[in-house]
Amino acid sequence: MKLRVSPILIKYMRIFFLFAGLLLLSFIPIYRYVTGFTLKNELSFMTNKLANGIDAIDAAISALNNVILTTTRDSRFRFLMYSPQEIRDSSIRLNPYALRELRDIFNNLLLSHTLLADAGILFSGDVYLTRQSIFYYNGSRTFYGSSLQCGDLSYDEWTGLLFSKRPFMPVQSYQSEYYGAYEAIAFAAHWSYAEFPQENMLFALLPVKNIIPLIADPEIGERGFIRIYDSQGNLLFAQGDQADQSLRVITGWSGAGYLRYEIGIPGILIKEKMRPVKNMIFLFTLIIIALTTLLVFLFAWLSSRPVQVLSLQLEDSMRIIEEQTRLLRSQIFDKIYRALDAGDDEKASAILRECTAALPDSEDFGSSRFIAQVLTGIVSRLQQENPEILSGIRAPGYVQPNQRELFLQQFPACFRDIAKLIRARRENRSRGLDQEVMEYIGQRLYDAGLYMTMVSEHFGLSPPTLQKLVKTATGQTFLVYVESKRLKRAYEILSQGGYSIAETAKQCGFSNANSFSRSFKRKYGYAPSTLLPPP
Repeated sequence: MKLRVSPILIKYMRIFFLFAGLLLLSFIPIYRYVTGFTLKNELSFMTNKLANGIDAIDAAISALNNVILTTTRDSRFRFLMYSPQEIRDSSIRLNPYALRELRDIFNNLLLSHTLLADAGILFSGDVYLTRQSIFYYNGSRTFYGSSLQCGDLSYDEWTGLLFSKRPFMPVQSYQSEYYGAYEAIAFAAHWSYAEFPQENMLFALLPVKNIIPLIADPEIGERGFIRIYDSQGNLLFAQGDQADQSLRVITGWSGAGYLRYEIGIPGILIKEKMRPVKNMIFLFTLIIIALTTLLVFLFAWLSSRPVQVLSLQLEDSMRIIEEQTRLLRSQIFDKIYRALDAGDDEKASAILRECTAALPDSEDFGSSRFIAQVLTGIVSRLQQENPEILSGIRAPGYVQPNQRELFLQQFPACFRDIAKLIRARRENRSRGLDQEVMEYIGQRLYDAGLYMTMVSEHFGLSPPTLQKLVKTATGQTFLVYVESKRLKRAYEILSQGGYSIAETAKQCGFSNANSFSRSFKRKYGYAPSTLLPPP
């Protein structure tokens, strides 16, 4: 028995196979775009979380520095800067009421910073002040050991760490009367005037359990790694393993250069976050394939019926398919427009080749003329949107049967001219933005509130993009550039005389005299007081 195949079935199967092929062609860029967009959003979320956490930690550290500036300038607490021997040899007396006022001021300045745990000031002799209690000569119990204990360290060993010249101590285990057991990074800074012996120390403990949720999601700390370094590159805290080769590392600096953070995001975690999106795209593809297969079998069944009964149904189906094909073409032409608007002529030409590849080798005047008209409309739309640069562009016209030359040579050449002009304009705008950013930084160079996050938010740039822009313009990172300019001006002011170190630090944009002195000595190798005239 000879198998007979209906010509109508063959015709519609060709149409459906063409439709399925175009769907598959569009699936690849859609898949890449959706997955790339999702990955970018996930990494951007993690970067923003790290930046926000760094700002919160910086705010707490700035509050501690503010405690020092506020309280050391208060004459009520001047007696605390004398040594026990000086107090005994003079009329100076310890004032319990002033100690309570100092504790209240201390607590009020730190009230909103829940990141901090135990904190206090260790004065010379046997006087201690914490957020909860005051311990002095006639106190009934000692401070260290009863209210706070740092691991197995004795009081002398612990204070030896605090009185070292490092502002941050590596993570240690603490046992606190008020906060229980926890691990924390210790912050230490001298509480005194320059003219007094620097024997008083302010300390504050930053619990790791409070820091980690601020800068990273819990699963990153469990499956990736977290590292915290001080400004000298000393490791303060480490959690997790760096052995995974698929890790994506995000780095962040505090605005004032206090700490550096590294967050390692494991590749398997990124894959897990991407899996729902990939499953959704895969499900969508299966649905399209199933519907296409169902329609093919439906038309195969209908084609087996008498032609006179099927003709009207086939005509209706043909109109539906033509509408779907027209819609698909409109989507393809929209992709060509977006590619040209982005300055990507290669992508626009590739889409055009895919769109016209289904045309027959012999001239198809109707389809070719339609495609040429739509492409001319795209060029006109771009000219209307960019009249200053594209007014001289002329789209090829469909004058004679030249289908192959028109779509493979003339329109791609037109696309190249358009993309070249659009890219050139964007490069000029980018150079203008670079100049505007550097002028903005220069105008606020000596403002203590100048931080990289503030500049990036003002211009709508990400911190890495701003860092790259400043590096390209100056050859230095943002922090190094700003600090070098400030130190240069400070050197000039001190060399001319007439200003103290604290006044010079304020004029040059430093948050306090101590940080200015450390930065100055790190750059020039000697303290800024060397430049002051002898008394």
